[in-house]
Amino acid sequence: MGASPKSTGHSKTPFDVFANPSAWTKRMYPYLLDIQSDTLSALSTRIVVPVGRAVMTPWFLHTSSR
Repeated sequence: MGASPKSTGHSKTPFDVFANPSAWTKRMYPYLLDIQSDTLSALSTRIVVPVGRAVMTPWFLHTSSR
């Protein structure tokens, strides 16, 4: 990824959200949620969850375990 997140210095949440810097994936997932604990801050990588728009699917495409 290479892009450093911008910090406001007054975050009160355990997570940070950043714009996805990847030209290849940012159309589908425009944001990344950084979920890595500060306990692991010595690592040179981060654990992120891609965040995209919810897509509604027709009811008949949903599976049921009943």
